[in-house]
Amino acid sequence: MNLSPGTFLLTALLFFGAVAYTSYLGHKKTTNALDLTVGGRNMGGLFIALSYGASLVSTSAIVGFGGVAGLYGYSLYWGIFGNMLVGTLIAFTVFGPRVRQLGEELGAQSFPELLGKRFNSPLLQRSVALIIFVFLPAYTSIILIGGANFMSGAIGIEFRTSLLIIASIVLLYVLYGGLIGVIYTDALLAVVMFISALLLLITLISRLGGITNAHEILNSITHLIPQALQDQGHQGWTSMPVTGSPIWWSVMSTLVLGITIGTLAQPHLQVKFMAVKNRKNLYIGIVGAAIFIWMLTGGSVLAGIFSNAYFYLEKGQIALEAAGGNVDMIIPQLIASMMPEWFVYLFLFGLLAATLSSTASLLHLQGVALGKDILALRKNEKSTRPKTMIQWGTAAGLVLAVILAFVLPSNIIARATVFWFGLCAICWLPSFIGALFWKGSTKEGALASLYTGLIFTLFWYVFIKASEAIPLGISKALTGKEVLLGHPFRTMDPLILGIPLTTLVFVVVSLVSARQQKKEDQGASNAA
Repeated sequence: MNLSPGTFLLTALLFFGAVAYTSYLGHKKTTNALDLTVGGRNMGGLFIALSYGASLVSTSAIVGFGGVAGLYGYSLYWGIFGNMLVGTLIAFTVFGPRVRQLGEELGAQSFPELLGKRFNSPLLQRSVALIIFVFLPAYTSIILIGGANFMSGAIGIEFRTSLLIIASIVLLYVLYGGLIGVIYTDALLAVVMFISALLLLITLISRLGGITNAHEILNSITHLIPQALQDQGHQGWTSMPVTGSPIWWSVMSTLVLGITIGTLAQPHLQVKFMAVKNRKNLYIGIVGAAIFIWMLTGGSVLAGIFSNAYFYLEKGQIALEAAGGNVDMIIPQLIASMMPEWFVYLFLFGLLAATLSSTASLLHLQGVALGKDILALRKNEKSTRPKTMIQWGTAAGLVLAVILAFVLPSNIIARATVFWFGLCAICWLPSFIGALFWKGSTKEGALASLYTGLIFTLFWYVFIKASEAIPLGISKALTGKEVLLGHPFRTMDPLILGIPLTTLVFVVVSLVSARQQKKEDQGASNAA
């Protein structure tokens, strides 16, 4: 469906006018470095909840995971349940209060600084920030791709033009409004996202004659699943894949665990807790975050699953065929085929809202990582240079993300998401938990765990995991083998082995280094 450029322009002016206003409100309240980085530690619970949800639920969830659900079915719901339990309930009730308290006690204004100050290690702070700045553009780029794909198809403009329009808008409001502006705008965008997702799901279920009838249709067309997918363990959209099969490992280890455990290690989400006004606001926020995240992630996955029934009734095809083999186009194709024109406008701006909200948080994170953590600018709060360097870092992060968005292949959105989530979990989740809850943890343990995790993760993607190693071709060039290990390792996500490995390294090195430090202190005391 190609929308009228004139009507699109009018609605776009209204939409982006609202975004500009919330950015202006944030700009007015940003008077110093603390406001710019952590919102002055004065944000309310509802704003944090909506911002947290909007930052987490990007186009990777709506388009990427919705599309993958259209391919694999209900097995992805384990990831939704895990995300609700770990990424929402545990994040807000266990991690959030401690992150806020420790951040305030240490005067930390970013995630890398929180770890750096807790372990008294500028090297750790810069190392975490460098990983963020170098690898985060891969995640940012796929969020831009999801928004640009739908915008391009909806209004008939070229993909690259759509990408540059979205990138320019998000850059302007992040630079202008700071974190306060990002949080205010996220709250506005969250409302648009929620309404559009709710209407999509209601319409789809209604067109299929209800949930029960939709399931009956899905079960009746299992024979249409391509034989190649059946050979890899696919048993239908309402059934789990064969336990231990390649698809089972891909779904459970990569997609499910990636968005479950990996959520706790997301720096751009943890910094939201550092911005909240007090502990009470965190408990207020958890209800709003839970409702929002459940509707957006659960609703998108359900829409992806039911799209198979819809396309079968309309075209005699399953969703993967209707989308031309590109899972990233299943949800956009469903919208264009099923919904009236007015809804396409609404969903377009809902999808743009998801793109803008997540990209804004990620770019803010990158800007702070470069301007504050890597360059270690420690000027007084009235100085304009730290703000300028953070803004330059934000712009640089966006440029890298746009370049990657031009060159990345199709079917990449969900894969790039779990890559970033897994990298964060492997590299610093053990030391992050230790920083919050284990007084005996040491900087030596944190550094050893971080570097072990980085080396292990890159090695796994280059030499072991087939979906990444084969396209890269490095393993083939160096060893003569496409991957070094067979099933199940070739389809296993690195976090399955990576998190136990980095946890072991963190604990052992912390215990050894703490014991050594104690001996040195006793020796110095005896000598005195």
